[in-house]
Amino acid sequence: MIRICYFGMYDPEYARNRILIKGLRDNGAEVIICCDRSPFLMKYWRLFVKHARMKNRYDSMVVGFPAPVIMPLARLISSRPIVMDAFLSFYEMNVFDRAVHSPRGFHALWYFFLDWFSCRLADIILVDTDAHGDYFITTFGVPRKKIRRILIGAEMENGELPVKITNNEKFVVHWHGSYIPLQGITYLLRAADLVHDTTIEWHIIGQERPPSHNPRVIFYPWMPFNELREYIRASDLCLGIFGTTVKAKRVIPNKIYEYLSAGKPIITADTPAIREVFNDTELYLIPAGDAVALARAVTRLRENAGLRAVFAKNGCARFLARATPAVLGRELRTILKSMQK
Repeated sequence: MIRICYFGMYDPEYARNRILIKGLRDNGAEVIICCDRSPFLMKYWRLFVKHARMKNRYDSMVVGFPAPVIMPLARLISSRPIVMDAFLSFYEMNVFDRAVHSPRGFHALWYFFLDWFSCRLADIILVDTDAHGDYFITTFGVPRKKIRRILIGAEMENGELPVKITNNEKFVVHWHGSYIPLQGITYLLRAADLVHDTTIEWHIIGQERPPSHNPRVIFYPWMPFNELREYIRASDLCLGIFGTTVKAKRVIPNKIYEYLSAGKPIITADTPAIREVFNDTELYLIPAGDAVALARAVTRLRENAGLRAVFAKNGCARFLARATPAVLGRELRTILKSMQK
């Protein structure tokens, strides 16, 4: 049996961490949790103490997302092979995607250093798409041989092919997420205004309410995933991302896998990352940043239940083959086993 220390300041309930831990255990690995989320520097001391009690009980270490700030401690206290789940770049996320800091400021330099340094400390670096791997290679000079792709994935419902048919009086179009540019919420709201079919209702779940006076657009506050799943189940059609940022071309967002795990047809932007895994018989793909194309796609799928069923079935089949916890855990277990040779 392979024994793995899952180390860091990560949230065990965050989808990325939860799915990989479950997947490893589903594939017969023993996963020892060494996690602390105490404030400030306290977490480093507590992780040091927790690790000291288990340092001889594992074969390799996975540093869970978010990893860069904790990688120096992991490398200092462990002599075992270390896999860092980079997942995404702190530098890109905070400086360019969310634009929290100026590209020319100290914070940008700090985030760049964190990503650069942590990549050099890890033996293997996990990313969620090949496009993200290329970004780490070109931006931070990471050797390609260090990069491995593990998709985000999602948990299945009851272990069955989860195609579900709804019987709504209204045709419910579902979207959830944050309102950062990558998501393209402005294009979604414009599309809702362009669709005049009064039987279509747009359900938007997020952390704040963007401006809209369309009575058919209904906003809900952010909610735990177990509640969110019920809204996904009750929908007829789900929407992905539509932003035109550079990062939008490199990601397959969590929501795509969450929708597929509930057996829903999906419309999302046609990007290089999406094309790594899916084709246009599995997801309804449209140009990014095109509200007119989105409006037309929603209208077409509203009018064609058979086409919705085809996308739902094909998307589910791809999900079951590529992105369940058992599949992803097997891929990660193979990576970890190869490091022990």
